[in-house]
Amino acid sequence: MCRPILCHFLYPIDFCPSSGYNSFVRIRIKMEGTMKTIYSREMTEVNRLYKETDSIYTKYATSHGISITTLCVLYSLYTAKAPCTQTQLVEDWGIPMQTINSCLKALEKSGAVRLEFLEGSRKSKQICLTQQGETIADRVVAPMIHSENEAFGALTEDEQQSLLRITQKHNALMREFLLE
Repeated sequence: MCRPILCHFLYPIDFCPSSGYNSFVRIRIKMEGTMKTIYSREMTEVNRLYKETDSIYTKYATSHGISITTLCVLYSLYTAKAPCTQTQLVEDWGIPMQTINSCLKALEKSGAVRLEFLEGSRKSKQICLTQQGETIADRVVAPMIHSENEAFGALTEDEQQSLLRITQKHNALMREFLLE
């Protein structure tokens, strides 16, 4: 059983001076050689919102009888200007190669995609939607893109720019703090 040995309370940092209160408190508790961070209300809400967004897309995929991975693959292939590779799909979505591979095998078996060797390669394949795949994407992906555009368009221009700027900055900082 872990017992708290030492508690550190980091002083509040006010991210929103106009809010009238100090909005960020991070507590670190040292528990038998490990350090556990308890997040602020704001960070908890950010994570909840990201999960809610993921859930919206997952429910959309499920309502169309496909997995979220299949939706991601169809989305990429439908919106791409050129055929994609498995590696591109893995990098774009952060989905494991094995999961993408399984998804592509199922899509190929159903006749929705075609895998062809890249010119001059005996290993790398490009993925193309077949006519059947285009029909599926027209039915599933196109309405989703329309909804994304409608939701984004319902924001004011300032809100759109703020959302883009803040999300880009947050992702860059997460990449820096988490991956570098």
